[in-house]
Amino acid sequence: MVVDKLFMMQMSVVVLLICFVAGARCDFNVLPPQDAISDECVVAMETCAAKHVTTGRCKTTMGSLQLNLIRVDVDNNCQVNGSDFAAEVPRFYDIDNDGELCRNEWIARRTRYFGFSTTLTDFEFNDFSQSGACLKTSDLALIPDMDLRSVYSNNAVVRLINFCNQGDNMKTNRDCLGLPTICKEKRPELDACRQFDPSIKTLKQKIDVVFIDVDGDGLVSQQELDNDFTTNYDTDRDGCVTQVEWTGRWEAVFGISGEVATYVYVFFDGGNNCLNRTDIDLIVPPTGIPTTMFPDILITDVVTVCEKKPDLYETNADCAQAVDTCLTYFPENEACSAYAQCGLNRYTECISGLTSLWGDCCSKTDSIEVELEGRRVRNQVAPACEPYTIEDIMACLNLQNFFRKMSGWFGY
Repeated sequence: MVVDKLFMMQMSVVVLLICFVAGARCDFNVLPPQDAISDECVVAMETCAAKHVTTGRCKTTMGSLQLNLIRVDVDNNCQVNGSDFAAEVPRFYDIDNDGELCRNEWIARRTRYFGFSTTLTDFEFNDFSQSGACLKTSDLALIPDMDLRSVYSNNAVVRLINFCNQGDNMKTNRDCLGLPTICKEKRPELDACRQFDPSIKTLKQKIDVVFIDVDGDGLVSQQELDNDFTTNYDTDRDGCVTQVEWTGRWEAVFGISGEVATYVYVFFDGGNNCLNRTDIDLIVPPTGIPTTMFPDILITDVVTVCEKKPDLYETNADCAQAVDTCLTYFPENEACSAYAQCGLNRYTECISGLTSLWGDCCSKTDSIEVELEGRRVRNQVAPACEPYTIEDIMACLNLQNFFRKMSGWFGY
């Protein structure tokens, strides 16, 4: 027992010496002020957010919204109020440190970090400042308490819906293309979503109804497809379903984009712009295709189209919702593995890795911020919000806990 204790004391000294050699960035004996999170750590965490949540194929409107909700609850008490804004805005929004939050500063932070569009963030600022004038950061401390998961979330979605309902935004703005996922799948309980047009389908709703099993036997047969194509697609009744007829129905009836519809048509068609029974018999086996396979086939087609032309992630509603649809409904689909590095879980893994001995968030204060961020993420993906503040974290970061971890690491 004496030997074990002596060993643990020696190991703690070794760890502290290693940290000193590394630049004293992991000093377990010093706890700097909580508002002193290093720029190095901030940049590293923002890089994780961009990689896994807000850019490229991983970018989703839901992800941007969640990241916003994560960052605004600074103390992770499941409430948003003036103290949160007083901590967040001066550090991350007030670029010139003049004590004011101006339009350009708001847009810069919201577009660069959260991935929102310039037009949406400009609309948001108008909502906050009716005159368009800069806001005093000191006035933000007066903002009253709002429940994070209900009131504050609802307010954020209200602004998004109001923006999307203007002009042609619902069809052309990247943030609006992902709105169906929020209001129909992720947060349908929000009052704000009652303002959302229920006729606008999510990607999952679209691909679930394209091919219908008429007789209910669990299979889509050659004859059922032939009947469907002849009745619903061949508008001029010439015995051929052309690409124009095909894409016209997919866009008008199912809401699926022309890019995806064209890709599927080319797969079915024999290359002569005349899809007919001969093509069906070549593709569909005599026993038919199980209805459960079609959504998997179609999500594969969607991902293939989006990956072939990545620009579509910014302009195409199907591609804008592909990552959320894959991660939620088709995690085992091979094509959906394109999004294996996307989402809040991957973001959490990324920032957790920053607290290692050589990581960019190695110091005590930075590590606490990473721990808080992980808790904030959980409060977005869990059914309910659970407060877990700095005080809770400090209660765990005591000497006894440290030695317990050391014991586990070295098998003592």
